[in-house]
This record gives sequence, C-alpha cells and structure tokens, in this order.
Amino acid sequence: MDLNKDILWVFSHPNPPSIPSYVFSGILPADYLNIQKVIFLRDHDPREILTRFNPKLIIINKAMHTNVVNLARIAKELNIKVISIFDDWYFIKPGSKGVLQRHIDNPKLAKYSNNIITKTKSAADIIYKHTGFRAKIISDCLRFESQMPI
Repeated sequence: MDLNKDILWVFSHPNPPSIPSYVFSGILPADYLNIQKVIFLRDHDPREILTRFNPKLIIINKAMHTNVVNLARIAKELNIKVISIFDDWYFIKPGSKGVLQRHIDNPKLAKYSNNIITKTKSAADIIYKHTGFRAKIISDCLRFESQMPI
C-alpha cells in the first residue's frame, strides 16, 4: 500500500490545526507518514471526495458533523476500509440537552468502521461497555511510553 496515494486522512473541521486532538492524532502522524489529508465539511459530497482521491483506506479523525457518517457509509459501499479515531466519546442519555451534535453519531460511525482507535484502555472499555464495539489502543505518543498501562 502506498501511504501517499492509498490512504486519506479526513478532518471534518474547517481549521484542523485549531483542534489539539486533530494535531496529535492526525496532522502530526499524517505529516510524518506523508499521508494525504483532506478537510471534509458538512456541505461536501462524500462520493465526490472519495472518487477524486480514490483511496483504499480512509482515517477519520473525530467527527464534527453528521455528514462524516455518510462519508463512512459510502466508503464501505465502495469497498474502502474505514478507520475511525475516537479521541473522546460522550454517551448521551435520551432527552438530554446541550450536548454537541458531533457526539450523537459516534455509534453510527463506529458501525461503518473496520477499526476503531482510541488512546487509552479506559476509553476502549467505556466504548465496549456502551456499544459492544472493541477499540484498538494507540496511546498518545507525547504523554505515554509504548506498553505503559493507562
């Protein structure tokens, strides 16, 4: 697999460098590995983005809007593998108010993902408890040494 041509790292905020988790979980690794990046906004056409870049794999950093779920769904239809990074995951009680919309679609996004990535075992346990999805753990390289339990 050619990292530069076959993988597309997806950010769903208009200014990814302003989001610390985007910098540490996406921008730095993508730059280091020379993986192409794209900003995918609420009004973008998922099929057009996937056709234009023609990746074999997309990596979705923290979904900021509901159209990211459509991107993952269409990627699956086109036999493109999907990895979703859940740096933070909020589970919403029915009827609760005041929670950002971006968190509501994490279970749907996880359903279309071939792999789910989180930074800690605690986060992976919470995801499993609430959804039954098993997450792979890739620790934050700045705060934790590899193999260090969290």
